[in-house]
Amino acid sequence: MGPTSTHRNRRQHQRAALQNQVQFYCNNQLLMGRAVDISEGGLGLVGRFPQLRRGDLVKLFVSLPCTPSRNKGKLYMLEGRVVWQEEAQIGVSFVDPPLDSLLEVRGYVKLAA
Repeated sequence: MGPTSTHRNRRQHQRAALQNQVQFYCNNQLLMGRAVDISEGGLGLVGRFPQLRRGDLVKLFVSLPCTPSRNKGKLYMLEGRVVWQEEAQIGVSFVDPPLDSLLEVRGYVKLAA
């Protein structure tokens, strides 16, 4: 299921635009994509990922341009699961994010809104 209007209406968390490159590991491969948005619950990535499937676990390395703690440029490691996939975009839902990373993402979303 892609990011249809029905899907967007079911989102639990506010999203903010994010235009950063994101490195991530999946199935023992290092991949690169461009984040398009982020929330406390997950993020959207643009890129070509033919090797990914819905349900795959990914380990993401995300940098936020501004955070309340002013940790600009710090990489946050977040684990997630691919929850939807379209031709050149995937949606990743975070799985048990560390509290410090979750707070930074929450702060970024509030600052970017």
